[in-house]
Amino acid sequence: GFEFLENFNFPYVSKSIREFWRRWHISLSMWFRDYLYISMGGSRKSNIRTYFNLVTIFVLVGLWHGANWHYVVFGMFHGLFIVIERLGFDKILKRSNLLGHIYTLFVVVNVFVIFRLETIDEAINYFKAMFIGSENQVHYEFTMFLSVEITVIFLIAIIMSFNGFNIIYNRMIIGFEAANSISTLKWISIIKSITLLILFVYSIMAVASGSYNPFIYFRF
Repeated sequence: GFEFLENFNFPYVSKSIREFWRRWHISLSMWFRDYLYISMGGSRKSNIRTYFNLVTIFVLVGLWHGANWHYVVFGMFHGLFIVIERLGFDKILKRSNLLGHIYTLFVVVNVFVIFRLETIDEAINYFKAMFIGSENQVHYEFTMFLSVEITVIFLIAIIMSFNGFNIIYNRMIIGFEAANSISTLKWISIIKSITLLILFVYSIMAVASGSYNPFIYFRF
C-alpha cells in the first residue's frame, strides 16, 4: 500500500541544468523548492533576488551532502549555471537538442569531479589530467581499467541511462503486435523480466562483494 515518489527520471537525457535537477534527486529538489526557495520569495521578486535565491538554495543543497567546502562549490556551480540559463542561455540551448545534451553532460560530469574529490587542489589536479594531461600518465590511462566485464557493464549503463531498454522493448512489442504474433509477445515479456532480474541480482552481488561499502551519508 505504500507509494514511493520516483526519485530519478533519467537525468542524463537532460538538455539543461534546470531540467537535470527536475530529473535528478527529485525529492531533494522538491523539498528545497517547497520549504526554502518559495519561502525566500522564489521568483516572485526582482531578478537579482531570484538569482540570489537560486544560488543560495544550491549552496545549501551542496551542504546537505556534507559539511565540506567542495560540496559548497559543487552546489554553487549548479546554481550559477541555472542563473546563466535563466539569463537567456536556455534560448540558445533550445535551438538544438544535441547542443543542450552535450552542454549538460559536460557541466554535470565536470562538477561531479568537485563533488567526488575532497579538496579543491585535488579537483584542480584532476582537471589538469583530464584536459591537459598528467606527468604520470599511467594513473590516468582509461584503457588500463577496461576488461570484458567492465565494458559490458559500461554499455548496459549507457543503454539504461536514456531508457534505451524500454525503448527497444516497446518498439519490439509494437512490431509484433502489428504482425499479430501473440506467442512471440509472451516470450519477449518473459525475456524482459528475466533480463531485469539477472541485472538486479548481479547488482546486489556486486555491492555485497565490494570490499568497502560505507553508508553514503554517514557524516550526517
